[in-house]
Amino acid sequence: MRFVLLCATLVAAVPACAQTINEFRENFMSTFGDECLRTQRAAPGNSGGSDDIIVKYCGCMSRHAPEFVTMDDIMEIARTGQRGRELQKRLNAAGEACAAWIRGEVVDGPIGPKDRR
Repeated sequence: MRFVLLCATLVAAVPACAQTINEFRENFMSTFGDECLRTQRAAPGNSGGSDDIIVKYCGCMSRHAPEFVTMDDIMEIARTGQRGRELQKRLNAAGEACAAWIRGEVVDGPIGPKDRR
């Protein structure tokens, strides 16, 4: 009986976990996008640029951030207040890909293993 109760509890918890993960992902993407907008709008190199381009860039970055930002990265930022070197490399690569998308050089889509070089 305990085994059945344990199994029923686990089965019931799975959808709740999935919802929590989805909520975390949505919140992460929203927060990432907001921070990107603040950072890019304040960057001296963007002072003469179009806000529409910044919005597109940050939208692209926030859509793809969950593909390359790990929980270890988030924990390191929480612990040190800084991005690690490897995360910064991944952010730079994603930024280049998003800039290429804005310029019309590539089609925006998920960054999958086949796309990594």
